[in-house]
Amino acid sequence: AGVPSERAAPSRMRAMAALLLVCVASAAAAHAVLAAGGAARVAMEAGGAEASAWFADALWAREAPPSPHEGMELTFALSPAPGGAQVLEDALMAVSTPGSARYGAHLSLAETQAMTAPTAAARAALRDALVGAGMDAAEVEAATAAEAVEAASGFVSVTLPVAAAEELLGCDVGAWRHRGASQARYLRCADRYSLPAALAAHVDFVGGAARLPRKDARIVAHGADAGFGAAAPHDVDRAARPTRGLRGSAAAAAADPQPLPQGNFPLAAVLSATDTLSFLVLPRCPAGGVIDGRVDLPCPGPDGAQLASITVTAFVDGQPSSAVTNTSRGAALNHACAACSDLTGRAGRVCGFMNKQFGLGDTDVYCTVEVAGVTLGVNTSANASATYTVGPASDVGTRVGIWPQPLATPDMLKKTYGVPDGARGTAANNSQAVVEFLGQYYSDDDLQQYLKAYGGSGTVARVVGPNNSSNPGGEATLDIEVILGIASDVRTEFWSFAGLRNNSLPPSNTNQEPFLAWMLYLAREPSVPFVMSVSYDDDEDSMPVDFTDRLNLEFMRAGARGVTLLFAAGDDGVGGILVRQNGPAGCLPTFHPAFPATSPYVTAIGGTQMLRHDFTSPLEEQVSDSMTGSFITTGGGFSSRYAAPSYQQDAVQGYLNRASPMPPSEFFNASGRGYPDVSGIATAYPIVQSGAVSLIGGTSASTPLTAAIITLINDRRLAAGKPTVGFINPALYMAPPGAFFDVVFGNNQCSAVPTNCCPYGFFAAQGWDATTGLGTPVWDAWLRVFDA
Repeated sequence: AGVPSERAAPSRMRAMAALLLVCVASAAAAHAVLAAGGAARVAMEAGGAEASAWFADALWAREAPPSPHEGMELTFALSPAPGGAQVLEDALMAVSTPGSARYGAHLSLAETQAMTAPTAAARAALRDALVGAGMDAAEVEAATAAEAVEAASGFVSVTLPVAAAEELLGCDVGAWRHRGASQARYLRCADRYSLPAALAAHVDFVGGAARLPRKDARIVAHGADAGFGAAAPHDVDRAARPTRGLRGSAAAAAADPQPLPQGNFPLAAVLSATDTLSFLVLPRCPAGGVIDGRVDLPCPGPDGAQLASITVTAFVDGQPSSAVTNTSRGAALNHACAACSDLTGRAGRVCGFMNKQFGLGDTDVYCTVEVAGVTLGVNTSANASATYTVGPASDVGTRVGIWPQPLATPDMLKKTYGVPDGARGTAANNSQAVVEFLGQYYSDDDLQQYLKAYGGSGTVARVVGPNNSSNPGGEATLDIEVILGIASDVRTEFWSFAGLRNNSLPPSNTNQEPFLAWMLYLAREPSVPFVMSVSYDDDEDSMPVDFTDRLNLEFMRAGARGVTLLFAAGDDGVGGILVRQNGPAGCLPTFHPAFPATSPYVTAIGGTQMLRHDFTSPLEEQVSDSMTGSFITTGGGFSSRYAAPSYQQDAVQGYLNRASPMPPSEFFNASGRGYPDVSGIATAYPIVQSGAVSLIGGTSASTPLTAAIITLINDRRLAAGKPTVGFINPALYMAPPGAFFDVVFGNNQCSAVPTNCCPYGFFAAQGWDATTGLGTPVWDAWLRVFDA
């Protein structure tokens, strides 16, 4: 049952890709495009989004057609020689599986390149096509020489005039400009491109021919800068939903303003929920209106009433004796209240959202009130009330449901996973990196302020690609602060691929589309960091099969070299970003697994949160779920494209045999690669961004956390003269159960917005499951697993 896998097994990836090519060629035969000499052509990049959807992004505007003489940069990904991918995969598993005679004997870049070098026929086919397109023969000869192609891991980058590119690609080339501040301009095929059959048989894809880089949620920066509420504690649950609170969709915010609720109770939104709750309160006057003007906090009307106090009360549901309160009045009240236009950061975003929702003005007043001493990890209710200098007190506000979380500082995270407080880098040859896309940058001033405030030390030793420290992004800030906060004093690199190519510069390893740029750099760079944390994904079903296949090849190459690649599993449960945006309709007709997390050759990281089963029970990790106060809902499920690899088949089958309830079989591919592999805490992370502290979360937090733990394990191995752990999945799935805290409560039915859920999801269970994988790290046990 389930969706048929497009890959019978990962080990047959190349063979199946060739089969797909034949199928596409057969399908294309009925409408073959005639090019030079009437030769048959083959449609490329099948299996992804349809051409009509490629340019539907509102952030791109089509311009006048380019000049036929304008240069168009293209990167041809030549397929490896037949059997080459299998040889590489066999080598990867041999050096990555404990007990293998070759365990830890990682390969050099040159060795992996030799295994997957394209054939002479492939190079000749590309040479003939490029010369036929009008390129200089000597230039083409140099670009397609065996040494050059092998050194570039099979990638050949060229520039063709638009007219020649149109003939070679069998498409009309158009020009698109980014509507944002970058004003970046790209040339792309206006519909799906094709290649002459003689060349198509040797090419995986042509970079720069299709798909515009996306600056929206199609590639998700988990938990950071993804619009209102993406970095916010979710303050709503099914039992206690505020009449008007923090939660809401972008569509609701853009709709016509709604009237204020009847009555005069304050409207409260949660800014942060740790052991100290921070509320943003919109006070209501006796007649139900709002305060316009901070001086003296006056109410509208002739009676001269002024706001006198605001009281916020919070208590554990069913435990009134647990109530804690705070009343703000006098000078403290005046200090706590401000016009929306004067609020910054998260408070400014929240009040702006509420103003749109209710048609309020920028000068209307909001007040920030904090309540300390809240019980962590249990469903809590809070409300607000107000008094005035004239007239009775307000009604008591509608209860807001919240789940306060412990602050995920380096100290708290180390204690949770048993990492010694003094653990830090000592091996001079150790290294780690975070990889950023979409113009996400970091500030060293923020990083040092974070490390000073929360513990840790270190600096970024090398920046690959652009970094605008004056414009730090939440995603990049989270990644770099977490990884250095846990794995301090390790050589750390910041890899940045902006995603909007600078067309004033020639194409290069770092001047390409985001994933392609990273792939090119990883495939050509002899020395790369041993651990790489990547907090981004795309919907697997939106990416062309040939493109994801080639990414898998590069992931295998990295693992065989001893590099650990960790990818975030996503922040929107089983349904992905489409459910966050569209609600339950986004779940249809199937779930939307996240790639690269579904790649069999990377380690996918899920998310957990700290909860109690009841008022008196201890905090423990459960599935990160927006419905229970997490910032996000962890991604997890099964690939629709790649079969479960041999190292996890027993674990995955065990889950399928015993888990209950399970979604209907038509929603997922039961034979697919299961993800995540392991998980970590994914909510309530403090970061320092642009000098200010804010809370953030997502699997983009648990990913650098797990990466840092692997880095510290590598440090011990390197200090003992051992190689790095490299591709860790085979070792993880061979580990005894005691190597993990087994997360057995929760599900991933909802998106990061708790009102937008799928009708079904996966539930946590003993052993591996499709919400948190094998579980979360146990430091001492992981040292034994990796012989550190």
